[in-house]
Amino acid sequence: MGTRRSLDDRTRIAPSGVASMTHRRHADIAHRRAPWQSDRAGRTTDRSDTTQTHLAFMTSRSGTDEINVLIVDDHEAVGLGLQALIGDEPGVTVVAIAGSVAEALAAIERHGPDVALVDYRLPDGTGVDLAEQLAGMPDPPPVVIITAASDRRTLAEALDAGCQGFVSKNADRDDILAAIRAAHDDDSYFTRDMLSHLAHLRRFDQVDTHQLAPREIEVLQLTADGLSPQEIADRLCLSPHTVKNHLRHAMAKLDSHTKLDAVIAAIRLRLISIEP
Repeated sequence: MGTRRSLDDRTRIAPSGVASMTHRRHADIAHRRAPWQSDRAGRTTDRSDTTQTHLAFMTSRSGTDEINVLIVDDHEAVGLGLQALIGDEPGVTVVAIAGSVAEALAAIERHGPDVALVDYRLPDGTGVDLAEQLAGMPDPPPVVIITAASDRRTLAEALDAGCQGFVSKNADRDDILAAIRAAHDDDSYFTRDMLSHLAHLRRFDQVDTHQLAPREIEVLQLTADGLSPQEIADRLCLSPHTVKNHLRHAMAKLDSHTKLDAVIAAIRLRLISIEP
């Protein structure tokens, strides 16, 4: 597997109410509720078969567009429901389902998934605990937390642990897939409500907002509006390299380690807005 880029390399925020740090490149995905939210029958794949079958993975990290996903949830019905929900999406393969942090670590070592879709509450810890353990591993998969809890403390823990996405179990199929694709592309995925919560959790009282150039603020705003660096470059008639330089300068001035933190800081300091 190739060397992963840091979150600082790419950060995008999707429009239309989703601050995912990624555009919905698959707008034709039908809005469907998760199987545990409706009468839609899920697949009956045996969980033990799923976790024991070793599948060779070929992804963009190894030169193709295939995304191999590990699902981590201690409720078998939810795990199988998620598999049924996303498993038929072209280019997405569920390689294993794990029910705990320990099972997830073993599955990651065995299958080498590209993205881990992880429930927050697990029998032997949390999804954040898993993300923290993965941070010490070489080339770990990005973690997307999927949970019914979206309180500020949980969001802050996920962000601090380096999780690259946070979606609700009430999310539609396209939102879950968008989070998976964003994480696979080293982007971050948070809803606008979650981003607003995060903005209230961070304090930036020592930042001199006058240090930021108007162009840097403009690039931050367009990032928050859901544009990728290439789209920002096209909008402002700049090169993508120049856009990334503006973002890096803004991050340094805002004392932020990631573009997500820079956007949150800019919102908190009222330099930009996430109003629709």
